[in-house]
Amino acid sequence: MNWMPRRAKPLATRERLLVVWALAWIAGFVDGAGYLALVGVYTSHMTGNTASLGRFLSLKDWRQVAAHGWPLVAFFVGLMGGATLMEIGRRGRHQSRLSLVLGVEIVLLAILAVLDPRGNSATLGWLWLPAAAMGMQTVTITRIGDQRVYSTYMTGSLSKFAEALAGYGFWLSDRIRSGRPGWPREAVRHRLLGHAAVTGGLWLLFLIGGFSGALSQMTWGLRALGWPVLALALIFGLDRLRPISPVHEGEKLGFEG
Repeated sequence: MNWMPRRAKPLATRERLLVVWALAWIAGFVDGAGYLALVGVYTSHMTGNTASLGRFLSLKDWRQVAAHGWPLVAFFVGLMGGATLMEIGRRGRHQSRLSLVLGVEIVLLAILAVLDPRGNSATLGWLWLPAAAMGMQTVTITRIGDQRVYSTYMTGSLSKFAEALAGYGFWLSDRIRSGRPGWPREAVRHRLLGHAAVTGGLWLLFLIGGFSGALSQMTWGLRALGWPVLALALIFGLDRLRPISPVHEGEKLGFEG
C-alpha cells in the first residue's frame, strides 16, 4: 500500500538540495552539542573516531578505546537500520520512505533532549543515541542530480568541492583564451560550478550547525537538541506531503544506485 496520495508531486532537485543542506545543519548541530556534553567524542565524524580508536588501542587506553569504539558501533547500526528502512520503502513502493528513517531519528534525538544527561550522568552509553541517529541520516538523501552527497560528514564534500572548483577553473581559463562567444552565460550555468555550490553549501551549513549546536548546548544543555528535532519534524511533514526521495522505476539496491 502506498502511503502517499497518487497526485503528490515529488520535490524538484533544487528543493531537495535545500533539504539536504538542512540535514547538514542538523548533523553539525548534533555533533557540536554532543561533543561538548558527551565525553568529548564526535557523533558523526567516524574517520576521526577510527583514527583515535587505533591510537588508543596502541596505547592500551581501554577507556578511550571504548569512548571512540562505541559510537562507531552505534553509527554502523544506524547505517544498517536506515538502509534497511529505505529498502523496505523501495520494495513496498512507499513514496514517503524518507519519513520512515526520519521518524526513528526524531525519537532517538528527542529521548536525549528530554532526559538531558549532564555531569556524571552524561556517560558513554548516551553516545549511542546521537551516533545511531546520524548513521540513519547518512543514508537518507544520497544524491542531488548526478552527484553523490552525504549530510553527516564533510571530508568527501570538501574533496568534491575542491575538485569541482579546480576543474571549473581550467574550463573557464580555456574558454576565456579561446574567445568563444557566449562563454559568460555558459560560465554561470556550468555543471562543475553547480557541483561546487552543492558541496560547498554542505560544508558551510555543517559549520553553522556545529557553531549553533555548541553555543546552544552551553545555554540549554542537551535540551538544545529540540531545535534539530523540530527541523527534522518539519522535513518529516514535508516528505509526507511531497516525497523527497521517491521510488524510481528501475532503481537499484542501496549502494548500487
